[in-house]
Amino acid sequence: MRIKVLQPHKRVNHHYMRVSAYVRVSSDSEEQEGSLENQTRYFEEYIQSHSDWMLGEVYADQGISGFSDSRSTFLRMLDDARRHKFEYVA
Repeated sequence: MRIKVLQPHKRVNHHYMRVSAYVRVSSDSEEQEGSLENQTRYFEEYIQSHSDWMLGEVYADQGISGFSDSRSTFLRMLDDARRHKFEYVA
């Protein structure tokens, strides 16, 4: 499944807090894929409901256990945080 990243419109002379989200499901089943889409939609709408937040990337790991050390997208999100690509994770 591909995650769509929305690019918000910037306002002049207004600081936005860049907010990203992390979503995950633990299996590749179709039911879980729907859950991943629902989680993504929820966080996109939640972030966009704040006038001073700007939607960053929605990071998604599918079919990966929470106990796994190999959550590649989660690790990329941590690396992006270290690089200051966003200020907050919802």
